[in-house]
Amino acid sequence: MRMVLERDPVVVGTGADHLTLSNFTTLASGTPYSIDVAVQVEGLSARITMFSNLADTFDDLVQFFAEMARDWRGWKGSRNYESLEHDLKIQATNNGHVLLHIGLRSWMNEWAVNASLALDAGEELSQGALDIAHFLRRP
Repeated sequence: MRMVLERDPVVVGTGADHLTLSNFTTLASGTPYSIDVAVQVEGLSARITMFSNLADTFDDLVQFFAEMARDWRGWKGSRNYESLEHDLKIQATNNGHVLLHIGLRSWMNEWAVNASLALDAGEELSQGALDIAHFLRRP
């Protein structure tokens, strides 16, 4: 049995271009199970349901954003995140602004979307990282 936790969606980005996490579900034991991930940029909108690997229970996604926020002044190269089932990929670079290259892929490989989202490296990134950590906290 799964339960949907009543939590407000997290929106990372401002204006029309953003990444959204919503519909956090858990198993009856309270173990995080799935979240919906949506990206919207320049009139394009796509959404997937991403499943936890039950071992790190989305801790890797929280850590990915926390480390970028910690290093907001910049880093060399790119930082990468990939979900368990490869349906969410994020490549992040920082040149004074954080550029997220986001890839979403449907469960049965019926479609794939690639989009880019620019974030302010300071407050916008820090707030997004905090909001994601709060949203994905264990019940």
